[in-house]
Amino acid sequence: MMKYFVHSLYHFSCVSGPHYDYIDEKGKISVWKLGSHTAINIMPNLLDGTTVKPYPTFILPISKTDKQLVFTRLYQLEMLPAFHRQQHWNMPLKMNKWIGYLGNTSFCWEMSFHNAITDELIGSGVFHAVCVDKETRRPTSIKTLKPHIHKDVGAEQLTRKKAPSGFVQPDMPRDCFVKATLVTSSCIDTNQHQNMPLYIRDCWNTACSAACEKSLPHFDEELTNFDAKKVTVLCLGEALLGDIMHIACWEHQDDPQIICCTIMKESMIIFQCQMEFYPQDQTAHQPHQPLSKL
Repeated sequence: MMKYFVHSLYHFSCVSGPHYDYIDEKGKISVWKLGSHTAINIMPNLLDGTTVKPYPTFILPISKTDKQLVFTRLYQLEMLPAFHRQQHWNMPLKMNKWIGYLGNTSFCWEMSFHNAITDELIGSGVFHAVCVDKETRRPTSIKTLKPHIHKDVGAEQLTRKKAPSGFVQPDMPRDCFVKATLVTSSCIDTNQHQNMPLYIRDCWNTACSAACEKSLPHFDEELTNFDAKKVTVLCLGEALLGDIMHIACWEHQDDPQIICCTIMKESMIIFQCQMEFYPQDQTAHQPHQPLSKL
């Protein structure tokens, strides 16, 4: 069961859980399932397109039209040490979500995650999306989707002056671990391409395989035995039903706590991911730090 709370224009909270299907064998919400959870954009009483006062229709997500789509450009999740100092079986999850950046062709959903019982902050996230033309796949004005959005979103709500920049993926080693995966019908979203959190799932599973096959010097077992700190992804292309993707995985040469993944479709790079982990045992003793900004 999920409860929603509307705070202001394009800003709401939801509380739900415990998420039994989200939780891995270590009793924690898996990274890609947390990513899937952040896709919640809509008030339940507006699912049928009707308006129930006092909730206005602009709480509906910024979504596609016949001529325009909304594509993910960048996505980041950050887990505080508090995320790992507890199991999540009986922890209802509270997510705050608001528009934190608004440009001419793109926008950011900002997110924070809390233990809904104690209100302890356990993580954060940011989702940067671009409005694109359905035919050309080129950026187009957000006003075509939401004509009044720049008036509806107050300046005091915006927490970013510019879109997040992301990261630079280091060169892929020639001998890195590579795994192939097929895009199936269960991976496809309403834009008719693979849904973004499933790329995180595929990268996570590939890194797990690489670790278990001793292809990652500092990770030699299932990644659930390590505490994830930050996952950042860049979407550079699309994977469609029936495509075969090849996922390359290696450790960052300048930081052994970071695992790099690059997804290729034929010779084209369509997705890049960096997964950063806390040093072993650090999360048990580290004090809370402010969440970083991209």
